[in-house]
Amino acid sequence: GECIGKLRSEGFEIFATKLSEKSVGLYDIDFTKKIAFILGNEHRGVSEEAVSIADRTFYIPMHGMVESLNVSVAAAVILYEAQRQRLLSGQYRKSELEQKEIDELIDKWCRK
Repeated sequence: GECIGKLRSEGFEIFATKLSEKSVGLYDIDFTKKIAFILGNEHRGVSEEAVSIADRTFYIPMHGMVESLNVSVAAAVILYEAQRQRLLSGQYRKSELEQKEIDELIDKWCRK
């Protein structure tokens, strides 16, 4: 709950994976906005508690008899779609960070 509250206070919309009639398809989500995802495993999915605290639910469209992906594969598919939409919208043309902030982050990570 604390994590979700923090994300909401920063303007994020929370999506949880769930295969249902109310869920939106992955390709109908606008990834140019601030979005956070709750993913479940391929056997049980996300908990009902996670669904209840999410703003919306979504699914990754699939064809055939399979209804789920391994969670790491699902995460990769989601992130790739986000990157594709953001690239097309021009969000990667200029960093949101100033050069000084970028340099400080690089230094911080190099010290780890």
